[in-house]
Amino acid sequence: MQAHPDKCLDLTLSKTDNGKNIRLWDCNGTDAQQFEIY
Repeated sequence: MQAHPDKCLDLTLSKTDNGKNIRLWDCNGTDAQQFEIY
């Protein structure tokens, strides 16, 4: 179940540094929306 099926988690400015903000954004398939959980 998705609350917003057209939205994805997205890193602000595609930065991967520690402490960067994650936002809800339109899905666009960019690297900013690709996540790996370790």
